[in-house]
Amino acid sequence: MKNSIASITPHFVTSRMLNDYNHRFYNKLFKRTKAMAEDDFEMAKRISSWKKRIKRAWNNISVVDYSIFSNGTEAYEMDHPYKGRIVLDLNEISPQDVGVELVITENGERIIATHEFMLDKSSVDKAMFRADIIIKQPGTFNYGIRIYPKNEILPHRQDFNLVKWI
Repeated sequence: MKNSIASITPHFVTSRMLNDYNHRFYNKLFKRTKAMAEDDFEMAKRISSWKKRIKRAWNNISVVDYSIFSNGTEAYEMDHPYKGRIVLDLNEISPQDVGVELVITENGERIIATHEFMLDKSSVDKAMFRADIIIKQPGTFNYGIRIYPKNEILPHRQDFNLVKWI
């Protein structure tokens, strides 16, 4: 029997795709499912409790002050560092439970880059986040700043549907 590329390729592609799927998704999901079930579902209970607390307080977050790209002009230089600063009143939420990032888009559609703000300092009810932002490509872009819930036991941001745009 004569082997041809057409008869070999589908098996190879299917096998490779399944291995890739197992490695990237199934094995990780299986490990997470086992971890969630340990200690009488303790992790699931912690996630549920955390989500309820964050959801209850989310709308109380307010922006106290912010500055970004403050060079007094609309033109910005590539490879020049710009400082970003945001001060939030988080009310009942811990600063560690909040992520802040700058999102740069092309025409408001395609995301070009994101820059995460790092917690700089916090007090009882205020948190200051800072970022060093370097523009890497020329063009005309839009940007926004988003605030999102953050927790190390959530595998993906999409696992919690809250976001606040500045």
